[in-house]
Amino acid sequence: MSGRLDLVDADFVHLAGVKALAMKGCSQAGITDAAFAHLRGIHTLYMDGCNQPGITDAAFAHLRGIHTLDMSDCTQSGITPAAFAQLRNIAVLVSRGCTREVRFAAAAARTRADDGDEEEEEGE
Repeated sequence: MSGRLDLVDADFVHLAGVKALAMKGCSQAGITDAAFAHLRGIHTLYMDGCNQPGITDAAFAHLRGIHTLDMSDCTQSGITPAAFAQLRNIAVLVSRGCTREVRFAAAAARTRADDGDEEEEEGE
């Protein structure tokens, strides 16, 4: 899927159940938050360099439980720090090259994930 310019939300129906997906460099307006509903349960998503204006914080609700997300150099204005509240237990979250505000929110999400692991260990 990397670098494709002809994809739309409906194409993601065929991706339900995939464990890893590379969307590197995708920049078409045909991919919106709705596409991410088909990615529930995904383990790893590479969306570095993606700049679709239709992807917003709402997409991240579908990524709860994801293990690895690389969104380096993503510059879409619809992704704000609020997106990362959905990613509390993420293990790997790469946000280099994103806006300062997004990088700080991503760092906070990683910290919450680390804190959550410690709480589980203490409670066992």
